[in-house]
Amino acid sequence: VTAREKKAGSAVDAPECDTSDPLQELLYCTDGTIRLGSSSLCLVAGKEIRDAGQWEARDLTFEECDDWPDPLKTWAYLSLFSTERVFGGDEECGSGGPAPTPTRP
Repeated sequence: VTAREKKAGSAVDAPECDTSDPLQELLYCTDGTIRLGSSSLCLVAGKEIRDAGQWEARDLTFEECDDWPDPLKTWAYLSLFSTERVFGGDEECGSGGPAPTPTRP
C-alpha cells in the first residue's frame, strides 16, 4: 500500500512493494492507527458509506490523525488460524478524536 502524496486527503494505491519508497513506509501504532512514516497522517476509512454491489464501501485515504474519529482510523487484524482480533502495533504514535457520524450520499 502507498500514499499518492504525503499530504492530507491523499488517495491510497496498491503498487508493487518498494522498500525504498517513503510513501510505502507504514507504521502500525500501539493506538491502532496506521501512520505514513513518522508523519501525523493516518490511513482512514471515509465517513461516507456507498453501495458496492451486495456490500457497502468507504474510500481509504491518508488524513491528519488528530482530525479524524477513532473508529475510522483504528485497525485490527485476525492472526493466522485465530479468531482473536489483534489491535495495535509496536510503534508509539498517539490518537484521539470525536466519534464518527457515517453518512450516505
